Amino acid sequence: MLSADLKKKPGHVPILLRLAKIASDSGRPKEAIQRLKEVVQQEPNNVEARLDLGKLLFESGDVRAAIEQNEMITKVKPDDPDALYNLGAIYGNIGNAQRAEQYWDRLLAANPESESGRRASRMLALLKKDAGTKN
Repeated sequence: MLSADLKKKPGHVPILLRLAKIASDSGRPKEAIQRLKEVVQQEPNNVEARLDLGKLLFESGDVRAAIEQNEMITKVKPDDPDALYNLGAIYGNIGNAQRAEQYWDRLLAANPESESGRRASRMLALLKKDAGTKN
C-alpha cells in the first residue's frame, strides 16, 4: 500500500520515512538506508532521518558515513544530544577514546539532563575507569 502511495507521490518524505522504518524493522537495512538517503536528499536538515541513517550505516560497517551523518546534524543543531552521543559512541567503538570524550564532554556541557547526556555521563565514567586500569 505504501509503495503504491509512493508511486503517486514520489519523494513524499512521510511515506519514505515509514517505508524506511518497515524495511529496518524487517531486517532489510540496505533498503532502509536507501529510503533514508532519499529523505535527506529532499530534506537535508531532517535530524530524525539523519540519526536513523547514521545508526544503520554504523551497523552496516560504514563508520565514516555514520560519522558524516551525525556531523551534518551538529551543523544544523550544534548541541543535538543524540548526534553528540552517537559521535562519542562511534569514536569509542573504533578505539578513539579521546574523540569520544570530546563529544561526550560537549554533550554534557550543553544537555546534561537529557537521556543522551545521562548515557554519556555513564560512558565517560567507564572510559575513565578503563583508562585508569591501563595505567
